[in-house]
Amino acid sequence: MSRRELRTLDTLLHRRDYVHDEIIFDEGEEGEAVYFVLRGKVLICRQGRPVDGAIATLGPGQCFGEMALLDDAPRMAQVRAAEDCTLAVLFREDFNGLLHTH
Repeated sequence: MSRRELRTLDTLLHRRDYVHDEIIFDEGEEGEAVYFVLRGKVLICRQGRPVDGAIATLGPGQCFGEMALLDDAPRMAQVRAAEDCTLAVLFREDFNGLLHTH
């Protein structure tokens, strides 16, 4: 992306901080946003099963929840903070507006 495009996207991102073991979203919830890991780590797991239901651990530079921007399907897993973390969040409404203007 160009610097201009990145600046435009940056104006739409919302910064969110989560503490260790805080739930970011639950399996089955309506997906409304995509999340970008800026600092820390998140755990993707089966609902309420962070140990035996672990699917993946993501760190800085990675994203999750992107399918929420493309369809209205419920979340397929729970995501929780594996450690204190900071995420950038792009909500579907902002994403759709970006599609219409750019």
